[in-house]
Amino acid sequence: MARQLNPAQQKISEKLIILNDRGVGILTRIYNIKKACGDAKSKPGFLSDKSLESSIKFIVKKFPNIDTKSLTAITNIKVEVIKSLSLYYYTFVDLLDFKDNVCELLTTMDALQIYLDITVNHELTKNYLDLVTTYVSLMILLSRVEDRKAVLGLFNAAYEMQNNGSDPNFPRLGQMIIDYDQPTKKLSD
Repeated sequence: MARQLNPAQQKISEKLIILNDRGVGILTRIYNIKKACGDAKSKPGFLSDKSLESSIKFIVKKFPNIDTKSLTAITNIKVEVIKSLSLYYYTFVDLLDFKDNVCELLTTMDALQIYLDITVNHELTKNYLDLVTTYVSLMILLSRVEDRKAVLGLFNAAYEMQNNGSDPNFPRLGQMIIDYDQPTKKLSD
């Protein structure tokens, strides 16, 4: 005899299913970005352009606090940069949104003290474990995208030049990248 889920758990189950589907889609997109940035032939042209090399090094070094006044090389090509890198940039924005939704759902599940037992509520437990696996996979894959700072910083610099202000998502996105780039402390520290 299967145990019936209460209404709060049914909503949780639906959210788990939706977030799992969304997570797999974002995982695919991040993987494609990783592959594209790792291959010289498919890498966005701006990232390997010799005339932008010093600007990109500056962006990566100062990330996420980039002063666009010193990036004059980008001024004439800002529209092309935005057009070329927007798909990458907004994929990272989607990842940030996904991260927020996952954290909110896991906090809700904790607050509701949902009992996860594979023998009692198989689907809920399976979907929970799938979501955690997808989330961890995304964060690991994010750390493997070599040009993430260059892509995000270059896009935001061009966006800021065109719109006289930073993209509203950039501060949180930059912080997420910085957080995942920090070396983990040893347990003895």
